[in-house]
Amino acid sequence: MDNSQNSTPQMPQPGNTPGAGNVYFGSGPGGTVRHTPSRGKLLAIAGAASVLVLGGGGYVLGYYIPNRPANVYKAALTNTGEGYDQLTKYAQDKDVAKKLQNTEVSGSYKVETDGASTDGKFKAHVDDKNATFSGDIGLGTTRMTVDGVVKDADNSDSPDLYMKVGGIKGLGAQFGMPALDTLDSQWITIDHSLIDNLSKQVESSQGLNSTSNTMAAPKEEDAVAASKVIGDVSKKYLFTSNKDNAVLEMDSFVGKETVDGKPTNHYKVKANKDHLKAYLKELGKGLDSTNLNDWAKANYDKSISELVNVDEMVKQVDKINSGDTFDLWVNTDTKMIHKVRFADKKDAAKNFMELGLNYSSGAEKPFFINFASDQDGTTTAGKLGMILNTDTNVMKFELNMDENADGAITKLTVNMDMKPSSSKVDVTVPAGAISISEALQRLGLGDYLNMLSDGSMSQNMQSQDGMINVGNDISDLDQTITL
Repeated sequence: MDNSQNSTPQMPQPGNTPGAGNVYFGSGPGGTVRHTPSRGKLLAIAGAASVLVLGGGGYVLGYYIPNRPANVYKAALTNTGEGYDQLTKYAQDKDVAKKLQNTEVSGSYKVETDGASTDGKFKAHVDDKNATFSGDIGLGTTRMTVDGVVKDADNSDSPDLYMKVGGIKGLGAQFGMPALDTLDSQWITIDHSLIDNLSKQVESSQGLNSTSNTMAAPKEEDAVAASKVIGDVSKKYLFTSNKDNAVLEMDSFVGKETVDGKPTNHYKVKANKDHLKAYLKELGKGLDSTNLNDWAKANYDKSISELVNVDEMVKQVDKINSGDTFDLWVNTDTKMIHKVRFADKKDAAKNFMELGLNYSSGAEKPFFINFASDQDGTTTAGKLGMILNTDTNVMKFELNMDENADGAITKLTVNMDMKPSSSKVDVTVPAGAISISEALQRLGLGDYLNMLSDGSMSQNMQSQDGMINVGNDISDLDQTITL
Protein backbone atom coordinates (compact mmCIF):
# COMPACT_ATOMS: atom_id res chain seq x y z
CA MET A 1 0.00 0.00 0.00
CA ASP A 2 1.22 3.36 -0.84
CA ASN A 3 1.43 5.12 2.55
CA SER A 4 1.83 8.48 0.93
CA GLN A 5 -1.94 8.75 0.34
CA ASN A 6 -2.67 8.26 4.04
CA SER A 7 0.07 10.40 5.43
CA THR A 8 -0.90 13.37 7.60
CA PRO A 9 -0.30 16.72 5.98
CA GLN A 10 2.66 18.50 7.48
CA MET A 11 2.95 22.29 8.15
CA PRO A 12 5.36 23.61 5.60
CA GLN A 13 8.59 24.92 6.97
CA PRO A 14 9.19 28.62 6.52
CA GLY A 15 12.60 28.11 5.01
CA ASN A 16 11.32 25.78 2.32
CA THR A 17 8.09 27.60 1.43
CA PRO A 18 7.77 29.78 -1.67
CA GLY A 19 6.39 33.23 -0.96
CA ALA A 20 7.89 33.51 2.50
CA GLY A 21 5.94 35.87 4.70
CA ASN A 22 2.52 34.45 3.72
CA VAL A 23 0.28 33.39 6.59
CA TYR A 24 -0.98 29.81 6.20
CA PHE A 25 -4.17 28.82 7.93
CA GLY A 26 -5.35 25.45 6.59
CA SER A 27 -5.55 23.05 3.70
CA GLY A 28 -7.67 23.38 0.70
CA PRO A 29 -9.30 20.76 -1.46
CA GLY A 30 -6.98 17.93 -2.54
CA GLY A 31 -4.53 18.73 0.22
CA THR A 32 -3.53 22.15 -1.16
CA VAL A 33 -2.66 24.84 1.31
CA ARG A 34 -4.57 28.19 1.43
CA HIS A 35 -2.92 31.42 2.53
CA THR A 36 -3.71 35.12 3.05
CA PRO A 37 -2.44 37.91 0.68
CA SER A 38 0.90 39.39 1.56
CA ARG A 39 1.19 42.77 3.30
CA GLY A 40 2.54 44.26 0.07
CA LYS A 41 -0.53 43.18 -1.84
CA LEU A 42 -2.82 44.55 0.88
CA LEU A 43 -1.04 47.89 0.68
CA ALA A 44 -1.35 47.89 -3.11
CA ILE A 45 -5.07 47.16 -2.93
CA ALA A 46 -5.54 49.82 -0.27
CA GLY A 47 -3.55 52.30 -2.36
CA ALA A 48 -5.62 51.61 -5.44
CA ALA A 49 -8.80 52.08 -3.46
CA SER A 50 -7.44 55.34 -2.04
CA VAL A 51 -6.59 56.59 -5.53
CA LEU A 52 -10.13 55.85 -6.67
CA VAL A 53 -11.69 57.53 -3.66
CA LEU A 54 -9.38 60.55 -3.69
CA GLY A 55 -9.53 60.81 -7.47
CA GLY A 56 -13.30 60.79 -7.37
CA GLY A 57 -13.28 63.32 -4.57
CA GLY A 58 -10.74 65.42 -6.43
CA TYR A 59 -12.94 65.39 -9.50
CA VAL A 60 -15.94 66.46 -7.44
CA LEU A 61 -14.04 69.15 -5.54
CA GLY A 62 -11.67 70.27 -8.29
CA TYR A 63 -13.79 70.07 -11.42
CA TYR A 64 -17.42 69.13 -10.98
CA ILE A 65 -18.38 71.59 -8.23
CA PRO A 66 -16.42 74.60 -9.60
CA ASN A 67 -17.88 73.95 -13.07
CA ARG A 68 -21.47 73.69 -12.01
CA PRO A 69 -23.36 76.49 -13.86
CA ALA A 70 -24.14 78.45 -10.69
CA ASN A 71 -20.51 78.38 -9.53
CA VAL A 72 -19.18 79.29 -12.98
CA TYR A 73 -21.51 82.30 -12.93
CA LYS A 74 -20.25 83.41 -9.50
CA ALA A 75 -16.61 82.96 -10.48
CA ALA A 76 -17.14 84.96 -13.67
CA LEU A 77 -18.43 87.97 -11.74
CA THR A 78 -15.42 87.96 -9.42
CA ASN A 79 -12.88 87.34 -12.19
CA THR A 80 -14.35 90.06 -14.41
CA GLY A 81 -14.09 92.53 -11.54
CA GLU A 82 -10.45 91.59 -11.03
CA GLY A 83 -9.88 92.01 -14.76
CA TYR A 84 -11.28 95.54 -14.56
CA ASP A 85 -8.83 96.24 -11.71
CA GLN A 86 -5.94 95.10 -13.90
CA LEU A 87 -6.98 97.48 -16.66
CA THR A 88 -7.23 100.34 -14.15
CA LYS A 89 -3.71 99.57 -12.90
CA TYR A 90 -2.53 99.50 -16.52
CA ALA A 91 -4.06 102.94 -17.10
CA GLN A 92 -2.37 104.22 -13.92
CA ASP A 93 1.06 103.01 -14.99
CA LYS A 94 3.14 106.17 -15.45
CA ASP A 95 5.55 104.43 -17.84
CA VAL A 96 2.66 103.45 -20.09
CA ALA A 97 1.22 106.98 -19.96
CA LYS A 98 4.61 108.41 -20.90
CA LYS A 99 4.91 106.07 -23.87
CA LEU A 100 1.41 106.92 -25.10
CA GLN A 101 2.11 110.67 -25.08
CA ASN A 102 3.91 110.12 -28.39
CA THR A 103 1.61 108.06 -30.58
CA GLU A 104 1.30 107.12 -34.25
CA VAL A 105 -2.14 106.52 -35.71
CA SER A 106 -2.93 104.92 -39.06
CA GLY A 107 -6.05 103.58 -40.65
CA SER A 108 -8.41 103.27 -43.56
CA TYR A 109 -12.11 103.46 -44.34
CA LYS A 110 -14.51 102.39 -47.06
CA VAL A 111 -18.12 103.35 -47.74
CA GLU A 112 -20.13 101.45 -50.34
CA THR A 113 -23.63 102.31 -51.50
CA ASP A 114 -25.79 101.17 -54.38
CA GLY A 115 -24.85 104.20 -56.47
CA ALA A 116 -21.30 105.06 -55.44
CA SER A 117 -18.43 104.27 -53.12
CA THR A 118 -15.50 106.03 -51.51
CA ASP A 119 -12.46 104.94 -49.60
CA GLY A 120 -9.41 106.48 -48.04
CA LYS A 121 -6.43 106.20 -45.76
CA PHE A 122 -5.17 108.40 -42.97
CA LYS A 123 -2.29 108.65 -40.54
CA ALA A 124 -1.20 110.99 -37.77
CA HIS A 125 1.64 111.50 -35.34
CA VAL A 126 0.62 113.06 -32.02
CA ASP A 127 2.37 114.07 -28.81
CA ASP A 128 1.20 116.09 -25.82
CA LYS A 129 1.55 119.40 -27.72
CA ASN A 130 1.96 118.94 -31.47
CA ALA A 131 0.71 116.75 -34.28
CA THR A 132 0.95 116.05 -38.00
CA PHE A 133 -1.65 114.32 -40.13
CA SER A 134 -2.25 113.25 -43.72
CA GLY A 135 -4.75 111.28 -45.71
CA ASP A 136 -6.43 110.69 -49.03
CA ILE A 137 -10.08 110.46 -50.02
CA GLY A 138 -11.53 108.78 -53.08
CA LEU A 139 -13.96 111.01 -54.97
CA GLY A 140 -15.28 109.15 -57.96
CA THR A 141 -12.51 109.19 -60.58
CA THR A 142 -10.16 111.40 -58.58
CA ARG A 143 -8.52 111.41 -55.15
CA MET A 144 -8.22 114.30 -52.75
CA THR A 145 -5.27 114.52 -50.38
CA VAL A 146 -5.11 116.32 -47.04
CA ASP A 147 -1.99 117.24 -45.06
CA GLY A 148 -1.73 119.18 -41.84
CA VAL A 149 0.47 120.38 -39.01
CA VAL A 150 -0.81 121.25 -35.53
CA LYS A 151 1.75 123.40 -33.71
CA ASP A 152 1.60 124.40 -30.05
CA ALA A 153 1.17 128.16 -29.57
CA ASP A 154 2.63 129.96 -26.57
CA ASN A 155 0.15 131.52 -24.12
CA SER A 156 -2.85 129.79 -25.68
CA ASP A 157 -4.75 126.57 -25.18
CA SER A 158 -5.40 126.47 -28.92
CA PRO A 159 -2.71 125.58 -31.47
CA ASP A 160 -1.74 127.09 -34.80
CA LEU A 161 -3.04 124.95 -37.66
CA TYR A 162 -1.49 124.52 -41.11
CA MET A 163 -3.34 122.57 -43.77
CA LYS A 164 -3.30 121.92 -47.50
CA VAL A 165 -5.69 120.07 -49.79
CA GLY A 166 -4.61 118.51 -53.08
CA GLY A 167 -6.60 117.10 -55.97
CA ILE A 168 -9.20 119.87 -56.07
CA LYS A 169 -8.03 121.44 -59.32
CA GLY A 170 -10.93 121.42 -61.75
CA LEU A 171 -13.56 121.48 -59.01
CA GLY A 172 -13.74 125.28 -59.04
CA ALA A 173 -15.81 125.40 -62.20
CA GLN A 174 -18.13 122.70 -60.88
CA PHE A 175 -18.89 124.73 -57.74
CA GLY A 176 -18.98 128.08 -59.48
CA MET A 177 -15.78 129.24 -57.73
CA PRO A 178 -12.93 129.29 -60.29
CA ALA A 179 -10.54 130.64 -57.64
CA LEU A 180 -10.81 127.35 -55.79
CA ASP A 181 -8.30 125.86 -58.24
CA THR A 182 -5.64 128.32 -57.00
CA LEU A 183 -5.81 126.69 -53.57
CA ASP A 184 -4.88 123.24 -54.87
CA SER A 185 -1.95 121.96 -52.70
CA GLN A 186 -1.62 125.43 -51.15
CA TRP A 187 -0.66 125.53 -47.46
CA ILE A 188 -3.14 127.60 -45.44
CA THR A 189 -2.62 128.67 -41.82
CA ILE A 190 -5.31 129.21 -39.21
CA ASP A 191 -3.99 131.23 -36.27
CA HIS A 192 -4.69 130.10 -32.72
CA SER A 193 -6.49 133.36 -31.91
CA LEU A 194 -9.20 132.60 -34.49
CA ILE A 195 -9.65 129.12 -32.99
CA ASP A 196 -9.84 130.70 -29.52
CA ASN A 197 -12.59 133.09 -30.63
CA LEU A 198 -14.60 130.41 -32.37
CA SER A 199 -14.35 128.06 -29.38
CA LYS A 200 -15.43 130.84 -27.05
CA GLN A 201 -18.48 131.60 -29.18
CA VAL A 202 -19.50 127.92 -29.30
CA GLU A 203 -19.13 127.65 -25.53
CA SER A 204 -21.19 130.79 -25.02
CA SER A 205 -23.97 129.52 -27.28
CA GLN A 206 -24.07 126.23 -25.34
CA GLY A 207 -24.07 127.90 -21.95
CA LEU A 208 -20.72 126.43 -20.94
CA ASN A 209 -18.85 127.87 -17.99
CA SER A 210 -15.16 127.96 -18.86
CA THR A 211 -12.42 129.76 -16.97
CA SER A 212 -10.39 130.13 -20.16
CA ASN A 213 -10.99 130.87 -23.82
CA THR A 214 -11.45 127.19 -24.55
CA MET A 215 -12.97 124.37 -22.54
CA ALA A 216 -10.19 122.54 -20.73
CA ALA A 217 -9.85 118.81 -21.17
CA PRO A 218 -9.87 116.69 -18.01
CA LYS A 219 -6.49 115.64 -16.67
CA GLU A 220 -5.55 112.08 -17.46
CA GLU A 221 -4.82 111.22 -13.81
CA ASP A 222 -8.24 112.55 -12.79
CA ALA A 223 -9.97 110.41 -15.41
CA VAL A 224 -8.04 107.34 -14.27
CA ALA A 225 -8.93 108.04 -10.63
CA ALA A 226 -12.59 108.25 -11.64
CA SER A 227 -12.32 104.92 -13.47
CA LYS A 228 -10.98 103.35 -10.27
CA VAL A 229 -14.03 104.61 -8.40
CA ILE A 230 -16.24 103.04 -11.05
CA GLY A 231 -14.35 99.77 -10.64
CA ASP A 232 -14.57 99.75 -6.86
CA VAL A 233 -18.30 100.47 -6.79
CA SER A 234 -18.96 98.02 -9.62
CA LYS A 235 -17.12 95.24 -7.75
CA LYS A 236 -19.40 95.84 -4.79
CA TYR A 237 -22.64 95.76 -6.78
CA LEU A 238 -22.11 94.40 -10.32
CA PHE A 239 -19.21 91.97 -10.12
CA THR A 240 -20.46 90.05 -7.11
CA SER A 241 -22.91 87.30 -6.22
CA ASN A 242 -23.34 88.56 -2.65
CA LYS A 243 -27.10 88.51 -2.11
CA ASP A 244 -26.92 91.57 0.15
CA ASN A 245 -25.98 93.94 -2.69
CA ALA A 246 -25.67 92.08 -6.03
CA VAL A 247 -27.39 93.91 -8.89
CA LEU A 248 -27.30 90.85 -11.15
CA GLU A 249 -29.17 87.72 -10.18
CA MET A 250 -29.01 84.48 -12.15
CA ASP A 251 -32.53 83.63 -13.26
CA SER A 252 -31.80 80.41 -15.14
CA PHE A 253 -29.10 78.39 -16.91
CA VAL A 254 -29.96 78.11 -20.61
CA GLY A 255 -27.20 75.68 -21.61
CA LYS A 256 -23.72 75.26 -23.00
CA GLU A 257 -23.00 77.06 -26.28
CA THR A 258 -20.02 77.83 -28.50
CA VAL A 259 -19.94 81.60 -29.03
CA ASP A 260 -17.25 83.39 -31.10
CA GLY A 261 -15.28 80.14 -31.04
CA LYS A 262 -15.30 80.01 -27.22
CA PRO A 263 -16.99 77.45 -24.94
CA THR A 264 -19.59 79.29 -22.88
CA ASN A 265 -22.42 78.89 -20.42
CA HIS A 266 -25.54 80.83 -21.40
CA TYR A 267 -27.61 82.37 -18.59
CA LYS A 268 -30.75 84.41 -18.22
CA VAL A 269 -30.07 87.20 -15.72
CA LYS A 270 -32.32 89.75 -14.04
CA ALA A 271 -31.63 92.94 -12.11
CA ASN A 272 -32.37 93.55 -8.46
CA LYS A 273 -34.05 96.97 -8.61
CA ASP A 274 -33.21 98.03 -5.04
CA HIS A 275 -29.55 97.10 -5.46
CA LEU A 276 -29.40 98.78 -8.86
CA LYS A 277 -30.68 102.02 -7.33
CA ALA A 278 -28.11 101.77 -4.55
CA TYR A 279 -25.39 101.14 -7.14
CA LEU A 280 -26.30 104.21 -9.19
CA LYS A 281 -26.51 106.45 -6.12
CA GLU A 282 -23.17 105.26 -4.69
CA LEU A 283 -21.54 105.53 -8.10
CA GLY A 284 -22.72 109.13 -8.49
CA LYS A 285 -21.60 110.00 -4.97
CA GLY A 286 -18.20 108.40 -5.55
CA LEU A 287 -17.59 110.25 -8.82
CA ASP A 288 -18.62 113.52 -7.23
CA SER A 289 -15.85 113.01 -4.66
CA THR A 290 -13.09 112.86 -7.32
CA ASN A 291 -11.05 115.66 -8.89
CA LEU A 292 -12.91 114.96 -12.13
CA ASN A 293 -15.93 116.53 -10.46
CA ASP A 294 -14.00 119.81 -10.12
CA TRP A 295 -13.43 119.73 -13.89
CA ALA A 296 -17.16 119.14 -14.51
CA LYS A 297 -18.16 122.06 -12.29
CA ALA A 298 -15.57 124.39 -13.85
CA ASN A 299 -16.68 123.63 -17.40
CA TYR A 300 -20.37 122.75 -17.08
CA ASP A 301 -21.32 124.24 -13.70
CA LYS A 302 -22.68 120.81 -12.75
CA SER A 303 -21.43 117.84 -10.76
CA ILE A 304 -20.76 114.57 -12.56
CA SER A 305 -23.85 112.99 -11.03
CA GLU A 306 -25.88 115.90 -12.39
CA LEU A 307 -24.24 115.66 -15.83
CA VAL A 308 -25.12 111.99 -16.22
CA ASN A 309 -28.46 112.61 -14.44
CA VAL A 310 -28.19 109.91 -11.79
CA ASP A 311 -31.51 110.93 -10.21
CA GLU A 312 -33.36 110.33 -13.48
CA MET A 313 -31.57 106.99 -13.97
CA VAL A 314 -32.73 105.92 -10.51
CA LYS A 315 -36.32 106.83 -11.44
CA GLN A 316 -36.06 104.80 -14.65
CA VAL A 317 -35.18 101.70 -12.63
CA ASP A 318 -38.77 101.61 -11.36
CA LYS A 319 -39.92 101.00 -14.93
CA ILE A 320 -38.09 97.67 -15.03
CA ASN A 321 -40.56 94.79 -14.74
CA SER A 322 -39.74 92.17 -12.14
CA GLY A 323 -39.77 89.45 -14.80
CA ASP A 324 -37.47 91.25 -17.25
CA THR A 325 -34.28 89.32 -18.05
CA PHE A 326 -31.29 89.70 -20.32
CA ASP A 327 -28.70 87.25 -21.65
CA LEU A 328 -25.21 86.69 -20.30
CA TRP A 329 -22.53 84.30 -21.54
CA VAL A 330 -19.55 83.13 -19.46
CA ASN A 331 -16.37 81.76 -21.02
CA THR A 332 -15.98 78.41 -19.24
CA ASP A 333 -12.23 78.35 -19.93
CA THR A 334 -11.36 81.75 -18.47
CA LYS A 335 -14.32 81.91 -16.05
CA MET A 336 -14.96 85.49 -17.17
CA ILE A 337 -18.01 87.18 -18.65
CA HIS A 338 -17.80 86.78 -22.41
CA LYS A 339 -20.69 89.07 -23.32
CA VAL A 340 -23.95 90.57 -22.14
CA ARG A 341 -26.91 91.14 -24.47
CA PHE A 342 -29.73 93.64 -24.00
CA ALA A 343 -32.54 92.99 -26.45
CA ASP A 344 -36.00 94.22 -27.33
CA LYS A 345 -38.70 91.86 -26.09
CA LYS A 346 -40.75 91.89 -29.30
CA ASP A 347 -37.96 91.09 -31.77
CA ALA A 348 -34.79 90.26 -29.86
CA ALA A 349 -32.96 88.87 -32.89
CA LYS A 350 -33.16 92.17 -34.80
CA ASN A 351 -32.99 94.75 -32.00
CA PHE A 352 -30.20 94.28 -29.50
CA MET A 353 -26.86 95.49 -28.20
CA GLU A 354 -24.06 93.27 -26.91
CA LEU A 355 -20.97 94.21 -24.90
CA GLY A 356 -18.21 91.72 -24.36
CA LEU A 357 -14.62 90.59 -24.03
CA ASN A 358 -13.56 87.79 -26.40
CA TYR A 359 -10.56 86.90 -24.25
CA SER A 360 -8.56 83.66 -24.27
CA SER A 361 -5.23 84.38 -22.60
CA GLY A 362 -2.16 86.57 -22.85
CA ALA A 363 -1.68 90.30 -23.28
CA GLU A 364 -4.35 90.95 -25.93
CA LYS A 365 -7.71 92.10 -24.58
CA PRO A 366 -10.35 92.09 -27.37
CA PHE A 367 -13.38 94.20 -26.40
CA PHE A 368 -16.42 94.43 -28.65
CA ILE A 369 -19.88 95.93 -29.06
CA ASN A 370 -22.37 94.26 -31.39
CA PHE A 371 -25.60 96.01 -32.32
CA ALA A 372 -28.67 95.56 -34.50
CA SER A 373 -31.79 97.59 -35.11
CA ASP A 374 -34.90 97.18 -37.23
CA GLN A 375 -37.01 100.32 -36.93
CA ASP A 376 -39.23 102.27 -39.31
CA GLY A 377 -38.10 100.47 -42.44
CA THR A 378 -34.38 100.79 -41.68
CA THR A 379 -32.29 97.83 -40.57
CA THR A 380 -28.81 98.30 -39.12
CA ALA A 381 -26.27 95.77 -37.94
CA GLY A 382 -22.67 96.21 -36.97
CA LYS A 383 -19.72 95.52 -34.72
CA LEU A 384 -17.26 97.85 -33.02
CA GLY A 385 -14.13 96.13 -31.77
CA MET A 386 -11.03 97.21 -29.90
CA ILE A 387 -7.98 95.06 -29.12
CA LEU A 388 -5.60 96.34 -26.45
CA ASN A 389 -2.18 94.72 -26.08
CA THR A 390 -0.95 95.52 -22.59
CA ASP A 391 2.60 94.40 -23.44
CA THR A 392 3.16 96.45 -26.61
CA ASN A 393 0.60 99.20 -25.77
CA VAL A 394 -0.83 98.85 -29.28
CA MET A 395 -4.56 99.42 -29.78
CA LYS A 396 -6.51 98.26 -32.81
CA PHE A 397 -10.01 99.48 -33.68
CA GLU A 398 -12.45 98.09 -36.23
CA LEU A 399 -15.96 99.15 -37.19
CA ASN A 400 -18.19 97.25 -39.59
CA MET A 401 -21.74 98.39 -40.22
CA ASP A 402 -24.44 97.53 -42.75
CA GLU A 403 -27.58 99.60 -43.21
CA ASN A 404 -30.62 98.99 -45.37
CA ALA A 405 -32.92 102.00 -45.54
CA ASP A 406 -35.93 101.07 -47.63
CA GLY A 407 -33.75 99.09 -50.03
CA ALA A 408 -30.85 101.54 -50.14
CA ILE A 409 -27.86 99.56 -48.83
CA THR A 410 -24.81 101.18 -47.27
CA LYS A 411 -21.72 99.35 -45.99
CA LEU A 412 -19.13 101.05 -43.79
CA THR A 413 -15.73 99.68 -42.76
CA VAL A 414 -13.18 101.53 -40.62
CA ASN A 415 -9.85 100.22 -39.35
CA MET A 416 -7.40 102.11 -37.13
CA ASP A 417 -4.20 101.26 -35.26
CA MET A 418 -2.56 103.28 -32.48
CA LYS A 419 0.95 102.56 -31.25
CA PRO A 420 3.65 104.34 -29.25
CA SER A 421 6.30 106.13 -31.30
CA SER A 422 9.98 106.62 -30.59
CA SER A 423 10.41 109.47 -33.08
CA LYS A 424 9.58 113.13 -32.48
CA VAL A 425 6.71 114.95 -34.15
CA ASP A 426 8.00 117.15 -36.97
CA VAL A 427 6.31 120.53 -36.54
CA THR A 428 8.33 122.48 -39.10
CA VAL A 429 6.22 125.38 -40.31
CA PRO A 430 5.38 124.75 -44.00
CA ALA A 431 6.98 127.23 -46.38
CA GLY A 432 4.79 129.51 -48.50
CA ALA A 433 1.68 129.21 -46.31
CA ILE A 434 -1.04 131.85 -46.75
CA SER A 435 -3.53 132.90 -44.07
CA ILE A 436 -7.09 131.66 -43.92
CA SER A 437 -8.07 135.29 -44.47
CA GLU A 438 -6.34 135.41 -47.85
CA ALA A 439 -7.79 132.02 -48.85
CA LEU A 440 -11.34 133.15 -48.10
CA GLN A 441 -10.77 136.48 -49.83
CA ARG A 442 -9.81 134.60 -52.99
CA LEU A 443 -13.10 132.76 -52.79
CA GLY A 444 -15.07 135.92 -52.11
CA LEU A 445 -15.95 134.84 -48.59
CA GLY A 446 -13.93 137.35 -46.58
CA ASP A 447 -17.00 138.72 -44.79
CA TYR A 448 -17.55 135.41 -43.06
CA LEU A 449 -14.04 135.49 -41.63
CA ASN A 450 -14.77 138.93 -40.16
CA MET A 451 -17.88 137.49 -38.58
CA LEU A 452 -15.82 134.75 -36.96
CA SER A 453 -13.16 137.19 -35.76
CA ASP A 454 -15.37 139.90 -34.21
CA GLY A 455 -17.69 137.49 -32.37
CA SER A 456 -20.88 138.37 -34.24
CA MET A 457 -21.27 134.72 -35.14
CA SER A 458 -22.47 134.02 -31.60
CA GLN A 459 -25.53 136.19 -32.29
CA ASN A 460 -26.58 133.74 -34.99
CA MET A 461 -26.11 130.58 -32.93
CA GLN A 462 -28.84 129.05 -30.79
CA SER A 463 -28.63 126.02 -28.56
CA GLN A 464 -31.54 123.65 -29.10
CA ASP A 465 -31.62 120.09 -27.73
CA GLY A 466 -27.83 119.96 -27.68
CA MET A 467 -27.61 120.91 -31.38
CA ILE A 468 -26.17 124.16 -32.76
CA ASN A 469 -28.46 125.90 -35.25
CA VAL A 470 -26.79 128.54 -37.39
CA GLY A 471 -28.71 131.67 -38.37
CA ASN A 472 -29.44 133.30 -41.68
CA ASP A 473 -25.91 134.54 -42.39
CA ILE A 474 -24.47 131.03 -42.35
CA SER A 475 -27.38 129.56 -44.27
CA ASP A 476 -26.55 132.10 -47.00
CA LEU A 477 -23.08 130.60 -47.07
CA ASP A 478 -24.60 127.15 -47.56
CA GLN A 479 -26.48 128.49 -50.56
CA THR A 480 -23.29 130.02 -51.98
CA ILE A 481 -21.36 126.74 -51.77
CA THR A 482 -23.74 124.08 -53.04
CA LEU A 483 -22.01 120.73 -52.95
